[in-house]
Amino acid sequence: MKKKAQVFELQAAIIPLVVVALVITVGFLILAELSSQAVSVEVASGQNGTSGGYAFNATKTTQSALDTIPNWLPIIVIVVIGSVIIGLVSKFAQR
Repeated sequence: MKKKAQVFELQAAIIPLVVVALVITVGFLILAELSSQAVSVEVASGQNGTSGGYAFNATKTTQSALDTIPNWLPIIVIVVIGSVIIGLVSKFAQR
């Protein structure tokens, strides 16, 4: 029964990681939509729609600042799985 508890610890750690990944994905989708809306507003107001407006520049700056976050998710997953494996090995070593 104790072996199953270790698996449940892994499951309890994976669910928040999936939620974080989904939140990040939705955030990037919202930023992409904001960027396209800013371009539409710029074109409608007579600007060229590529890089002149404040809203467009702000969304692009935010997107570039957040670009590194998805690169950390695989590392976090590996660390969580490694910690569960180390926990299992230490419990087996105690016996």
